[in-house]
Amino acid sequence: MEMNATLLGQAISFTMFVWFCMKYVWPPVMQAIEERQKKIADGLAAAERAAKDLDLAQANASDQMKEAKRTATEIIEQANKRKAQIIDEAREDAQAERQKILHKLKLKLKLNVAVHAMSCANKLLLWLLLVQRRSWSAQSIKTRKKIFLITLLRNFNTRGVYV
Repeated sequence: MEMNATLLGQAISFTMFVWFCMKYVWPPVMQAIEERQKKIADGLAAAERAAKDLDLAQANASDQMKEAKRTATEIIEQANKRKAQIIDEAREDAQAERQKILHKLKLKLKLNVAVHAMSCANKLLLWLLLVQRRSWSAQSIKTRKKIFLITLLRNFNTRGVYV
């Protein structure tokens, strides 16, 4: 095999091309590859961190939802207790008001009975006067009325009228 000048020229040209590529082309290509690998590694690490953060956020959200439901349940229970308390207070107030009204009505009824009793007594005295046809003096009639009214009022108290 003969070595001729063309082969030698091609070998020298190829060596210079390899040297040129190793000196000027290869370092930027390697740097770009390394940067790309670093970006990919950073992206994967960020994705892992994001996945962990997502899991943590979901766990926190779940805990917060449980806490919110528990708090809402407590608030509803307190509201129901307060509602029952308000209803009981309203019933007690209504019962007290009912008792007051009944007491007032009983007093009015007793007073009306007393007034009617006095009116009836007055009419009865006048009727007795007419029936017996006695000639009592005006002073005697007034005295008898007073005695009757005093007796009636003594028997009258807040619990009832006793005749």
